[in-house]
Amino acid sequence: MTTNKKLTATESRILSLISQQKQSKEIAEILFVSEKTIRNHRYNIKKKLDLPKENNSLLKWAILNFK
Repeated sequence: MTTNKKLTATESRILSLISQQKQSKEIAEILFVSEKTIRNHRYNIKKKLDLPKENNSLLKWAILNFK
């Protein structure tokens, strides 16, 4: 996947967890970081992938493109 090259290793891991329909709180617990850190990563991923600001756009993209 070419868009993946823009993402850091952490962002890719988070995207993988999002594609598994994990919530930010669950991802934070898995990665031993705060939920706010995950929200920041999600925001950065959305910007890098040029996704719309609508709710669940990142989840939809991850399910369609990251499995």
